[in-house]
Amino acid sequence: MKGFGILIQDTIILFLQVCLCSVSVAQLVVLDNEQIFGGLLEMSSQMPSMNSVLERDWVSDTLTVDSILENHDIYSTVNAGHRLRPFNAVLGYVTPWNSRGYDISKMFLGKFTHIAPLWYRIKRLNGKFILDGAHDVDQQWMNQVRQPDRQGKRALVLPLFQVSEFTQTDWMALIQDLSVTKNLLSVLTKEVMLHGFDGLVIEMSVPGRYIVHIIKQLYLDLTKLNKQLILVIPPRHIHMDSDVFDANDFTNLVSFVDYFSLMTYDYSQSKGNGPNSPIGWIEENIRRLCPDKTLRSKLLTGSNMYGYDFDHVTFNSEPLVGSKYISLLKEKNVILQWDSQSHEHHFTYTDDANHKHSVYYPTLKSFHDRLSLASNSGTGVAIWELGQGLDYFFDII
Repeated sequence: MKGFGILIQDTIILFLQVCLCSVSVAQLVVLDNEQIFGGLLEMSSQMPSMNSVLERDWVSDTLTVDSILENHDIYSTVNAGHRLRPFNAVLGYVTPWNSRGYDISKMFLGKFTHIAPLWYRIKRLNGKFILDGAHDVDQQWMNQVRQPDRQGKRALVLPLFQVSEFTQTDWMALIQDLSVTKNLLSVLTKEVMLHGFDGLVIEMSVPGRYIVHIIKQLYLDLTKLNKQLILVIPPRHIHMDSDVFDANDFTNLVSFVDYFSLMTYDYSQSKGNGPNSPIGWIEENIRRLCPDKTLRSKLLTGSNMYGYDFDHVTFNSEPLVGSKYISLLKEKNVILQWDSQSHEHHFTYTDDANHKHSVYYPTLKSFHDRLSLASNSGTGVAIWELGQGLDYFFDII
């Protein structure tokens, strides 16, 4: 048995070495947004309307630049307070450095069942867990987004807690030492109760099989407090030989989470240029994780409201949010093209240094098709993140 234990430990170490060599793509997007867009992302003033984009017949693959520039900030006031699709859950992420997301969560009250502000990073220093980010907690905003919608329903606020800067030793201790696990769970539940959160969203960038016991106990602890738990899980990307989180992990945990938040975006980041979330790839991930459609009500299919601008000379790929996208459309003479395979619009342009760029950013049609896929597949939706999109996107939720 001693030899078997050593074998298991060596296997865990090998997996952790692989995981620690690569930051999750979602975390990379967070860091890039904070560094590149690090201030307020300003959009033009909103222009409410009685009719939705669907009623105006604006959802089309034959999209023009002029139609986006003229209409991107026009949304239906009639539909702003309720969902048009019968999703079991709609989760919207917001980030503290983008106040636009906070505004959107209030403007479209009733569209979301859950709001997840990215407030916390879980760190471990000298054997003690530290929660970095409590200074971002905004009680006034929490009270505002919890106001009842027209049907009397309230959104739940569950901050995102991301494990950050863990060493291999930290991970080994958390996974193998029950006292360390209990310590972390105690720190998390106390923070939830201290600020009156409705639960928490947690992201742990290690293979699912190693954290099943941690998530189960966290769920039990939160359930006793009448709080919810959402677990962030990665998709299978094209560069992966195996799943970090697979169908067995899903089955083992489906009764011990309220929802899974599946990060089905950043598809092309390993190669630099290409679609953000090909629709066939999203569907493949849904089917792979949960073949049983009756269990998919606990799965939230990720949908991005940001894009990427890829420089073909430097091979740099920068995150692109709504305000930057609109500026590009105004400044450059571009033609939108529809990729019928990925169901995404894209265009190319040349910058002042004569570098060719390729841009992929969501449109009404691409967003609509992803919501339709989620609805037809029996899942909910998780949107990253609310302040990065265009106002009229929310008309079709």
